[in-house]
Amino acid sequence: MVMCQLLFIFTRPVWIYRLCLYRWDRNMSDDTSLVELLQDTNFKSLLAIEVRRCLTWDEFLSMPQPMNMSPLTTWNLLMQVGRCVGLELKPNDFDGTEFWYRRTYELDNLASTISCACRAGSHLHKTVTGAEGHHYLIKTRIAETLAAAALDGLVIPQEHAEALLKMDRAPQNATERLLANKFLANEQLTNLTGEPFSAELFRHLRDILIADVDMSQIELGPVAHGLLVGTTDYADERCQEHAESQMSVMADVLNLKDTDPDDLAALKGNLIADAFARYRPLGLVSSQVGRLCARLFAIKQGLPVLALLPVSRAELDWEQGTIAPPDVAFDKSNFEILRRRNAGDLTPYQTVATQLTLLTLRNLEDRIATWERRDAEMREVLRHEPLLNQRQRAILARALRAPEAEFQIRYHKTNHNIAYTTARRDLLELYKKNYLTMEQRGKAFVFLSGPRLDELQAARRTRKRQEH
Repeated sequence: MVMCQLLFIFTRPVWIYRLCLYRWDRNMSDDTSLVELLQDTNFKSLLAIEVRRCLTWDEFLSMPQPMNMSPLTTWNLLMQVGRCVGLELKPNDFDGTEFWYRRTYELDNLASTISCACRAGSHLHKTVTGAEGHHYLIKTRIAETLAAAALDGLVIPQEHAEALLKMDRAPQNATERLLANKFLANEQLTNLTGEPFSAELFRHLRDILIADVDMSQIELGPVAHGLLVGTTDYADERCQEHAESQMSVMADVLNLKDTDPDDLAALKGNLIADAFARYRPLGLVSSQVGRLCARLFAIKQGLPVLALLPVSRAELDWEQGTIAPPDVAFDKSNFEILRRRNAGDLTPYQTVATQLTLLTLRNLEDRIATWERRDAEMREVLRHEPLLNQRQRAILARALRAPEAEFQIRYHKTNHNIAYTTARRDLLELYKKNYLTMEQRGKAFVFLSGPRLDELQAARRTRKRQEH
């Protein structure tokens, strides 16, 4: 069985040559042969785990080590083996550092699960892109836009950002304009699916983002590093020096030019987004261009739901420690240790990035399941009101959960991606039926819980008693 596992690992003839050239350190006996090493029970155990998943440094140190080898020697040897059988990733670093990752069983399973759920025509795809699914998309897009702004260091108060995006308020400064442009840019991606990736396309996306923005007035704070922890920040001058060559390589990657057939397409988006953030070929908005490219790539690869997930939100939560093991393989400190020990091995990066993607996918599925359950309940309660639409049922369901909730036409319009007149009609009909009350604040109308909601609440309690 062990030999079968080793044969699976060593699928490329070059591993023998490189492994034989490996220089054992003085902690290893001079007469230890390669055959003896491969017969060592502890080494075989470590190798078998490396095939399946990533190890943290502390977890590795806690495991039995091969005879006559120091932990550091064993670790370096495993890294050499991983490099021999790994899948090469582009672009290289400015200093020539090459990148690769091991296609572990864990990554295979994660990528397969994500691809199946996110493919065009899947149940999830039909749900979120159907007429009743717009509010899922708006909420995730708002979450993604705000998280991306935080990762990029854009300084904008949370309440201002939410008012800008949720209430469709006009931008009041350069930072808000940039944020609004980023929010709207996602809608233009479907028009670019026929365009090959290129430096010209990257610059076109940049121009969309900075339209009518005075970039000199953008206020920046600390930039969160997310999954880039443990890497070196390059000066702007060096980034500009390599900008054209880096964009050319990234375009080739996204166009799948000379791509290893064993590479996993579901993993490329995050990698390219962070490559843009790291190498900044387009200045301040580089990482935002990278995120747009990741979404466009997902659409082109037939994984449209992947383009809708708020992965930046998950990455920011991981950065802040809100998401941690066992939900992901590594926390920030353990991840940074691995990145510093072997900067070229991106297996830890691919693992955490893909786990975060799967978490956002599961969260979306949970929200949809919750909404469908609540909608079914409201349909039962509103048997006498069959003409109320799904959006109106959603309003009443929220009003029952939170009696203090307030509803405004502009937010209802944004949340469901409908015309202002449609949003106004939805709320006014509920007001006329006494489900909501209405009051004017300045120029805006605000709708609050009305007297008929008490009847709905009583109907819900009766129904629950009957069920039990």
